[in-house]
Amino acid sequence: MRLALRNAASVAGLLVTTEAMVAEKLEKKTPLRCPRAVAWTLRRVAEYGDGWIGFNLLPDEAAEKIKRIEELLKANGRKRSDVKLAVSPYTNPIKTDNLKRYRDAGVEEIALLGSGRARMVDRRA
Repeated sequence: MRLALRNAASVAGLLVTTEAMVAEKLEKKTPLRCPRAVAWTLRRVAEYGDGWIGFNLLPDEAAEKIKRIEELLKANGRKRSDVKLAVSPYTNPIKTDNLKRYRDAGVEEIALLGSGRARMVDRRA
């Protein structure tokens, strides 16, 4: 399986199952969305991805992962603008200061978890 993962982009229909995720074969311009940003995930983002969503990360944790992605992008001859970086703080509290810290870390988008009951909104009014 390790050899298959190294050459995942050339293996048609590869399906990988780990404790963290299930993913189909990697191709160029494939956004990688993984529950936890582990070292191999960050490498895959730098090699093949055009996006990354850090899950359940506080601003300092996101900054650390983004710094590593930037280093790996450079090592792969890619630019920072080649990938879109997003974060989901999940259930971590969000304050205005946190939003600024995410922005300063390089986060371009924040996915927030809604709470409460879903309701219909009439937008015609």
